Parts: sequence; structure tokens; C-alpha cells
Amino acid sequence: MRTIVIGDIHGSYLSLKDLLALCEFDNQKDRLICIGDYVDGWPESVELVDFLIDLQKASSDRHVYLKGNHDQWFLDILNKDFLNFENQDLIKAKYFNWIKNGGLSTYESYLAIPDTKREYHRANFYDKLQNFYIENEVLFVHAGFDYKQPFLEGVEFDRNSLFWNRSLFEKAVQIWGLEKEGANTQDVENFGGFKQIFIGHTPTSNYGIEKPIKMHNVINVDQGCKIDGKLSGWVLETGEYYQSKKRV
Repeated sequence: MRTIVIGDIHGSYLSLKDLLALCEFDNQKDRLICIGDYVDGWPESVELVDFLIDLQKASSDRHVYLKGNHDQWFLDILNKDFLNFENQDLIKAKYFNWIKNGGLSTYESYLAIPDTKREYHRANFYDKLQNFYIENEVLFVHAGFDYKQPFLEGVEFDRNSLFWNRSLFEKAVQIWGLEKEGANTQDVENFGGFKQIFIGHTPTSNYGIEKPIKMHNVINVDQGCKIDGKLSGWVLETGEYYQSKKRV
């Protein structure tokens, strides 16, 4: 069995299909750990979530689907305004910040289906998303955490850091930059005491990095799929990675 860690998909069902074909993914043998942010970007959010639900059912719940900030955003809207969901003036005004940050594509995708299917997605996907996952001293989390304190302590204090905190990746980039300049960082402790930490949330393309690379004990698998459709998948057992084609 391979474990393939998938970055932020942001509604790009086409990118996920392309990536899984490149990986020669086998749902009877392989496992996916998706790092979150399934919505808000490309227009195929409903198709994407349908596909992920079906994959999970066919795998006997082998896959791990984590929650991202955009998923929490959308879930909050479903929970607070499910009965008002088709009132476009209300939703677009009340959740303007979500709409302008990629939510419009998600909203339009979900407007096209009946409320029974929206409820099905909420119950069978969004409500089941995990906040984080730990296995064999490897942490999988959407954004990160306050690396200056123990992980579980920080989560107890501020759960939202799992979905929003960028300080972990920013520090990892700093250490990686020092290593590139020849500095010896062997004495720097692993963040959180983990062997590896997989995150997304912050596109590495913002730093001019187009592929997932290990920075200290952090591997960011978000290479900017929301912008250009290039989705990454990292094979946990081998350290190799695959990337889908860019979308135009």
C-alpha cells in the first residue's frame, strides 16, 4: 500500500483526476491523505466531493480527509444558512469575504443541486473532515500550528491555528534558506518533535517554489492549484512526488 499526500485541490476535480492517473492510483491498495481546502477556486466542487465520498466508501474508510480553512468556511455557511442557501442576495452580501476569496465558484456549483444533495455532502463529507492526523510520528495538518509550544497544547488553546497559522511554514522557509547559504542547522530541533509534518494552505509558488520539497521536517504540498491547477501528490513511503498539468 502507498500513502499519497494530496495538496489543496480547491475545486479542481480535473486536476485530481490527472494526478491520480499519473500516480496510477489503485483504490483497492493505495491510501490518500488529503490536506484540506477542497473548495473555493475551480468550478467542480460538487463533482470533486462526490468523487471523494465514493472513493472513501469503496475503500472501507481507508482515506484520511483533513479540514482546511475554506472547508470550515463553507461548512459554517451550510450550518448557519442552510435554509437560506438559495437566497443569492443574502448569501452574497452576508458572506462577501468568502465570495471574493473563491467562494463564488463553490456557491454556484452547489446552487445547481437540490438541498437534499447539499445535506448529503454535509453529512457524508464536510462533517467528517478531521482537524489533523498523526501516524508514526508524522503529523498531517492543513495550515500548521504555533511551533513555539507543544502541538497538542497549542491545539487546545487555539484550534483555528490548524486551519490558518502560517508561522510554521515561514520558519521552515527561513531554516531552509540558511541551509542553502551553507549554515549548519543540524542542531535545530524538529518542529513539534515530529519526524515529518505535511501541510498545505500557503502556496509555495508565492516563494517561487514550484514543487514540494522538504524544509527541515516540514513538507508543504500546496503548489498553487487554486491559481493554475497544478496539484501535487507526495508518496509517503518513497519521498517521490507527482504533479498534475497546469490548467488554462
